[in-house]
Amino acid sequence: MKKFIAIAAVALLIGETASAQKATGGAITVEGQVSLWGPTQVVAPIIRGRYFLTDDLAARLQLGFFTDNNTSNFAENPDGTGATGSRERANSLFEIRLGVEKHLGSNEKFSPYLGAEFMIGSGSAKETWTNSNNGTSYTATDKATIDGDWSGGLLTYNPGTTIGFALILGADYYVFDQLYIGAEFGYGFMSNNAPDVVTEASVGGVTLKTIDLGGSSSGLGMYNMNGGMRIGIRF
Repeated sequence: MKKFIAIAAVALLIGETASAQKATGGAITVEGQVSLWGPTQVVAPIIRGRYFLTDDLAARLQLGFFTDNNTSNFAENPDGTGATGSRERANSLFEIRLGVEKHLGSNEKFSPYLGAEFMIGSGSAKETWTNSNNGTSYTATDKATIDGDWSGGLLTYNPGTTIGFALILGADYYVFDQLYIGAEFGYGFMSNNAPDVVTEASVGGVTLKTIDLGGSSSGLGMYNMNGGMRIGIRF
């Protein structure tokens, strides 16, 4: 009996997969993705919604939010005793993308597409040192704030405003009628304007303020790499 139920379940799954149909005009799809970039860094889900204007033409909206907060503590004495100091670092990025997709003829389950997308993003970063003048060791009453920069080890974040435009290539594969998986990449132009980095430090009772002027960068390259597999639902 159990063997019969297992065979029936597999047959049903194969039948559902074989009958799955891709999105058509009037359909709405919502997809997401979660990535972990290390033990203290989490990338919030990238949420994308699409509305199919016709069977082969879809408008899309994507929202993404990234945040990273990190605190390092250090003691007054080498053995870990005494008073403590800290280095707090925070970074965030929000982006919105608007685009359009032209889906190409294939079969009822597989839907490759070409498209174009415009992106704008804004980020911020800040460091705060307490009882420290270098962010790594204890010095009583010294402190500093660095607005516009976040750095540690091999990671450096320079926030600002980013805009981009890209041509994209992707595909959806419908596992079931309402469930699909997909992948996408693109090539395009991106430009970033970095703000000034303002440092205010109090060392030995003397307060100093310095400003490192921001800048800009731009170029062509691989764009819109969302980390591989996407999973979506069709409504």
